[in-house]
Amino acid sequence: MSPSRPRPVRAAFPGMAMLAFSVAVSSAAAQSAPEIPEALRDKALTVTVQTQVPESPSAPAWEAKEVKYTLPGSAVSVKLVGESLVVLIHVTPYQGPEGLMLVTQAQVWIKNKDSLQYHTALNTLKVAFGEPVAFYPLGEGKGKAPLRVVIVVQPYIQAAPPAAPVSDPPKAP
Repeated sequence: MSPSRPRPVRAAFPGMAMLAFSVAVSSAAAQSAPEIPEALRDKALTVTVQTQVPESPSAPAWEAKEVKYTLPGSAVSVKLVGESLVVLIHVTPYQGPEGLMLVTQAQVWIKNKDSLQYHTALNTLKVAFGEPVAFYPLGEGKGKAPLRVVIVVQPYIQAAPPAAPVSDPPKAP
């Protein structure tokens, strides 16, 4: 049996516009709280959103990563803010008998000298747990501003509890 090759990253959204900018990442809600109620942990999902401004294929010039927790049917949101750009991404995972489905919505506002442009995209994708889904909000290819958002959904795995402190050995009488 030959070793399996990694699956290529899939593009979730079509190209939209060209623009060079600086990016800051902020959370749209307090969805990154790691405390999941005990009764919901078996259904909970971990959504990782990694944003990059690639300088070269092997080394990004800028990178940010957010890990958020949700339940199937509940959206997580990420907001990217630049000097003349705002990108709002909503990812809603659904888990059913046919596997994992992602509904992804992106809204992009671009401020030009005399105008404001608005673009939106809505997609539904069937993906496997751990499969990376790429989003290029400003387009992909030559002449496009480099911004890549990679979304990965995994089942929730509770972090291990902290180790108990080591106690001193009992004293001899």
